[in-house]
This record gives sequence, structure tokens and C-alpha cells, in this order.
Amino acid sequence: MHRNVMKLIPGLLAAILLIAAAGNPALAKDRVDILLTRGTGQIWEPVNPSDEYTAQQAEEELSAALADLRDEYPEAFLIDLGRWATPGRGMETSYDSRHVSFFGDNGYDAVNVTALDYALGVAHAQGVRKRPPEMNDFYVSSYNIRLDDYPALPSHADPEREGRTIRIASVGRPSVIAALPTVLGDAAIARDDVVMKEADTADAPNLLIALSELDAAREELLFGAYPGLDVIVHAGDTSQEKVAGDDGQFVVPSPGGNEIGHLRIELDDDGTVRDAKFKRIEWTARENYDSLVDFGLPTIGMSVPGEGRVADILRIDENNVLLDVHRGIDFPDLTDRRNIYAYNIIIDDVPYRAYRVYHRPAIFWAPQDQLVILNRNNTIRRIVTNLETYPLTSWNTRLGEGLQQILNKPPDQWNLPPETTAGIEVHADRIVESLRATLEVNRRLYPYDGDGAGT
Repeated sequence: MHRNVMKLIPGLLAAILLIAAAGNPALAKDRVDILLTRGTGQIWEPVNPSDEYTAQQAEEELSAALADLRDEYPEAFLIDLGRWATPGRGMETSYDSRHVSFFGDNGYDAVNVTALDYALGVAHAQGVRKRPPEMNDFYVSSYNIRLDDYPALPSHADPEREGRTIRIASVGRPSVIAALPTVLGDAAIARDDVVMKEADTADAPNLLIALSELDAAREELLFGAYPGLDVIVHAGDTSQEKVAGDDGQFVVPSPGGNEIGHLRIELDDDGTVRDAKFKRIEWTARENYDSLVDFGLPTIGMSVPGEGRVADILRIDENNVLLDVHRGIDFPDLTDRRNIYAYNIIIDDVPYRAYRVYHRPAIFWAPQDQLVILNRNNTIRRIVTNLETYPLTSWNTRLGEGLQQILNKPPDQWNLPPETTAGIEVHADRIVESLRATLEVNRRLYPYDGDGAGT
């Protein structure tokens, strides 16, 4: 009996090991798991610091969620898609802040440098020059940042987990790169045209993933030009909800700021990509994260001080300006103003209406003070602002040029060229939201305005 039991033991052990392997996703070789984060810059430098939900709480929650997922998927790669620099505090040196140690402490395999991260860093040239050497360990960038004694950040990385290696390439948008500041002279070189050539080589790992800020049309071109490219993950926007594509070429959305994305890439026996699945996992409630990024309401309808000042700004006769004061207004979804000043104006015998719109987009950023002139069909005719160049610290951006593209168009046709919002996407979104709110305030105050006047 004892001898028979001893004979059975090797077989029992083998069976146990097979069962364990089958039940443990970490041992599976027919798939690759990747955990994705994005927008972490709002954690360590929130736009709207609060005692109710603090940046420390957010960082602890995200770290805990990542640790749990790492326990569940021990072979998973961990990648940050970018926007780790903070648009919240314009005076913060983006390359000398908390993110470096956070990504290192949590075992990230690759961290992407987006246009926003690059622009915020370069705009603070001294901060860029203080870039911690640890950034060279896992950061990837198609924006060639060559500084002092530090080598340029690589455009791709080959992280390895449990014997499996993948290649991660950072792919920025060429037109965006051209718009970014070059305060470091020739040290900042756009090299988008060679990133994929560097990544899609014969000796590359058999799984190539691009972290992309490109639009859909250019991504299609990438797939056509580089047959080794398997998966594109959006790093520039969150508009796509689900995985798109087939035939071994897939485009994956990015997670929201309060989410961790779980990307599972399924492989055939020969290692080619069969399918890609994406799941969103909340590491904190949406309202918690939103509280960190809430810019607050714009101030729409302030008075313009000084008699005749509006006429002076627009270079028209004072008799062509008539003020309406709307008192006790309650539009809590649009503006923090209770008394709204609307200026009815005549320019070249055509009636228009103007509102003063004021907001400070983030701590330490210059306040934006605008006189927004509306057509009577509730579109924008002109924007007069105190800061025509919409500066980011010492860098004059092209946002003013971009806003010209929305004039005389309904909001559903607004489309700012990406090269005019490069690096200041969050700030640009804030400006556009305030302009949309201005149109809605006007519509509610003057619902009887007819189409055609002032166009």
C-alpha cells in the first residue's frame, strides 16, 4: 500500500502543477497583459487643491490599486501614456517633481512623454535642465530632449517581464512638434519621422506597440507603412471607447484619469496578435478625480470699468453701446455671476452683443480677460483678450491663432488645429468651455434673438 502511494506521488505532483498553471494567468503564454495609466499629473499638483480629497489620498489609492492588479496579473507590463506633467501650477518645474519617484516606486516599465509633458517642461527651461537622471531609465519620447550632460530620451523601450520582452514606441504628432517651444535651440529636435523606423527593425521583439498622439488617418498610414506594428494605444485623447481594428492590427483607447486600463493582447501559437481586449478599472470615484482637475466656473458678464471703455476697445462711437444689466441671475452650471452685464453694440450698422469673460485657468497661470463679441445668431464674431499670445510662462503659444478657426461657426463645428494647442491642451479646453458657456448664457438671456442679424 505504501509502495503504491509512493508510486502515485510523482503523478499527483505533476497533476497539481498542471492545475496550478492552468488556473494562474501569470503562467499563460498565449496572451500579454498591460496595465495603462494616464493624466497622473493632476495628482501631485492638482488644479484645485482640496482638503476633502487630497493629492496624497489620490496617490495612495492609485498605488494600492496598481499593487492589487500586479498581484492579480504578475506578468503584466505597467505603462503610463503621458500627461504626468501638471498644467495646474505653471511655475512648477515639470521635470523635477514627484512623478519620477512615483513611477519608479510603482515599478513602471515605460512612461510616455506627450506634447503636454514636453511643452510644460521646455517652457520651464531651468526645470528641464534639472531633469533627474532616473528619467532615462523608463521614459520614452519622440520629442528629442538633449540637455547638458544627459543623453536624449529614447524613442522606444524594450521592457521585459518574466522572460517576455515587448517594444514600446512613443509617436508624437509632427505638426504638434513643430509648434512646441524650442527655447533650448537645437537641443529640441523633432524626430517623429524616424521613430517608427527605429522601432520596427528585424531584431525587435515580436510585439510592437505604439503610444500615439496621431489622428486616425495617420495611424492608418502607420499600420500600412510598418508591418511589424501590432497595436496602437491612444496617448493623446480619450474619445475612443472601445478597441477598434482586426487582422492583427488594433487601436486601443486610453483610460480616463480616474481609471487604470487593462489591455489583454491575445496571441496565436506563432506569436502573432489574434485579438485585443480593453477594460477600464476605476482606482477612485470619478467625482474624486474631477475635484482635482476642476478649474471652477468662468466669470461671464463682468462689467467693463470706465465710461466709454467698450467703445474705446472696439473703436466705435459711444452712442453705439447700450448696456443691459441682468440682476439675480442663477446659472450655476455656467458662471459664478449673479449680475450679468451685456453690451449691445452697433458696428457698421450691424447689431452685436458683447460679454466680458474672465477666468484664471490654474494656479500661477496668467488670468485670461476677454471681451467676447457675439453675432445675433449666437456665434462668436471676435475675441479681444488681454493676452493675445495666451502665454505659458515665457512661451507664447499659438492658441490665439487656433481660436480664429471657431469664429462665425456654431459650436458643433469648432475644431482647433492641434498644432495651435500643443502642450496647452488642458488650458485650451478650459478657454473653449468658457466660450461655449458664454454662448449658452446669451441664449438664455436673449432667447428671442433671430438668425441672420450680425453675421
